[in-house]
Amino acid sequence: MQKPASLRQRIIGFAFDFLILSGYLVILAAIFLPLTFGPMRSQMTALASTPLRLNLLAFCTTILPFTLYFSLQESSPAQATWGKSKAGIRVATLKGERVKFWRTLLRSVAKFLPWQIAHTCIFFIPNNLPQPGWVMAGLVLAQVWVVIYLLVLWLNKTHRTPYDWIARTEVIQDDSR
Repeated sequence: MQKPASLRQRIIGFAFDFLILSGYLVILAAIFLPLTFGPMRSQMTALASTPLRLNLLAFCTTILPFTLYFSLQESSPAQATWGKSKAGIRVATLKGERVKFWRTLLRSVAKFLPWQIAHTCIFFIPNNLPQPGWVMAGLVLAQVWVVIYLLVLWLNKTHRTPYDWIARTEVIQDDSR
């Protein structure tokens, strides 16, 4: 039986991966800000002219790449993102085997769904108007979902998250290191 990753290892792994995600966002900002305030201002304004368009742009430039990064790396022969590898852990099936892409995709979708819900709600907040009920409900749901993920991760002795349960995966120590 494989030894589950410790809470410390999972936090370190995500912290390293957060560096990758943050670096990507900085590069994205370096590309989009000059376009938004420069020669392509009218095209960029049109691209983000409605909440739906802005939401689609955010999904395509952030949530989708993040989801694919985690899914592709965790289904690769290394079974780990860069951060998990640095922390000495990997994602595996409950039998300790390599996880197929569709299961890591399911795992990543469940992991990043609260982010997408929050994005969607934020982009639909009207200016200077009372907030629609569904927007506030969605923002609360996204936050509650994240709190549940963190509580389950912390309280569960194997540190499996709800998205691990959904995909029938676990994060284990990588003994090959």
